[in-house]
Amino acid sequence: MVDWTSTPGKLRPRSSTTPRRPSVRLPVQQLRGAAPEGSWALFYALSGYTASAVQVADQARVALFRYDQDANGTTVNEVADFLLRSRQTDATARPEAFALEQEIKAVTQQSFDVAVSLFMSLANRGLEVAKVTGTFHPFVRAVLDELDRVQGITQGVHDRTVTVSEFLQAAEQIKDAAGRLITAMDGLPDSLRPN
Repeated sequence: MVDWTSTPGKLRPRSSTTPRRPSVRLPVQQLRGAAPEGSWALFYALSGYTASAVQVADQARVALFRYDQDANGTTVNEVADFLLRSRQTDATARPEAFALEQEIKAVTQQSFDVAVSLFMSLANRGLEVAKVTGTFHPFVRAVLDELDRVQGITQGVHDRTVTVSEFLQAAEQIKDAAGRLITAMDGLPDSLRPN
């Protein structure tokens, strides 16, 4: 293993003579401990990373990169993605900026989760109509269509890493779906309207 210090971080590539096993968590922890406070720690590996190494790196804000025999690199975690996105401007490529982005993303994700929960509550109330009318009633079909739409949105959000703006866009789409359900409920006769 070769270490060398570089601005803005510490690089730790594995040489091509290293066995082709994924990097484990201990070297990632050691790198974070060796990097000066407020600097980036970057880890490069030819063989990839174990799940626990990625988890430790995410918690310690270590950027993980993987490279191939031709020295082509790819990012492995959100810290590395952030560095690549912000590499054009020194002002945004600071650890504090990443920490702030992560906090904003966590709050946005919580808001998204609340929107999904409220939508599901509303949809479940709407499905009570099916007990009276059966599943072929137009309102029940509308509820099922909105449920499918929201399930697709949530699946898209949870299947990959998303940005804050993508969380906000998805939350807006769920809010729109809830609005369509409310409008459809308002059109029901009182005898069918869920409590």
